[in-house]
Amino acid sequence: MRVLFLQRHAQAESGAAYANDHERELTDGGRRDAVAIGRHLARIGQIPAHIVSSSAVRTRETSEYVMRGADRSDIPVESTDRLYQAAPEEVMDEIRAMNGGHGNVLLVGHQPAWGAVIQRLTGAQVDMRTGAIACIQLSVRSWSQVQSRSGRLVWFLPPMAVKGNGLS
Repeated sequence: MRVLFLQRHAQAESGAAYANDHERELTDGGRRDAVAIGRHLARIGQIPAHIVSSSAVRTRETSEYVMRGADRSDIPVESTDRLYQAAPEEVMDEIRAMNGGHGNVLLVGHQPAWGAVIQRLTGAQVDMRTGAIACIQLSVRSWSQVQSRSGRLVWFLPPMAVKGNGLS
């Protein structure tokens, strides 16, 4: 059994303010949302053992602020260009290529790939707004065995679900 968390980056600055989309940073609200998600993960005891993030600034910042909210600086974070502007099948390939004994991993990336990957793994359609996170339980022993419909959507949370209502 493996657990995959898929999170879309939190709210980022407008692209008009940046010469390069890859360099967009989180807004203050995006940082607060990521911290709230991290607090919620800590509260429910579902902290990832490893994080793989797109190389975009906004996804790396989302990872950082989620772990800050969870009060965890010991989680290894890996950044890869392969998740930036990735197609759903490329994301599936990245999931299958994950090695090591990490039974639960958080991937932080982008739409529209994230929503399509969730649907491919679970059959569920979710509105993957900025900062939203999904928890998928995979009926596999190894990441290399992940395929379409090998997972079950356990829960899905947009940041608004955990902010200011006692859940974070």
